[in-house]
Amino acid sequence: MSEQTNHLLSLFGRLLHDPRFMMGLRMEQMSRKFQQRGARTGARGLLVLLWEKDGLSNAEIAEKLDIRPSSVTSQVKILEEKGFAERRVDENDARSSRVFLTEIGREQQTKKTERHTGVSEEIFGTLSSDEQNQLSILLEKLVNTGNYDDEWTAPDFDPREFRRVMTDMHRSAHDMKNEFRRAWREAKDEDWGMGSRRPERGIPRTDKDDWTDF
Repeated sequence: MSEQTNHLLSLFGRLLHDPRFMMGLRMEQMSRKFQQRGARTGARGLLVLLWEKDGLSNAEIAEKLDIRPSSVTSQVKILEEKGFAERRVDENDARSSRVFLTEIGREQQTKKTERHTGVSEEIFGTLSSDEQNQLSILLEKLVNTGNYDDEWTAPDFDPREFRRVMTDMHRSAHDMKNEFRRAWREAKDEDWGMGSRRPERGIPRTDKDDWTDF
């Protein structure tokens, strides 16, 4: 590589060690995940679903999230406890109920969007509009010409060197994860009041119900 491309790699490496940048990447990753219905799990996935379509029945939720009815009950209860959703009797069938967002539940979508925008503005706000457009064009060119779906083989491949690189990457990822969590704790309104908590008896708790990076 030339001195210039080496410098570019160095700059990208410094960005990837910036907690703000890592927080933004994590938020973008979560946003993309919840845009895919098949990837939505836990009470977070139900909240995103209700943002799209309010007033769903248990059966509709189970079908859209592809989960068991018992899981629907547990997830709805979590949202009720947080004040994000409530059950109401179905106007067309008094024997059944539907799940609706509360005002607080609707506000969470706005807060999430504002937080996402705030992080992106903090990272790229120092660039002018023209500079942001130029950067966008350049990054899109890299993404579109990178052949990321193809198998890549490093030149002069050495298995020992590969293991060393992977070990360094794993260590860096661990360090960045700790930095991300530290930065997240310091952020204002860090979890919308949805931080980790012990589940009540009878409500299953999985790692997918951790709201701290939602």
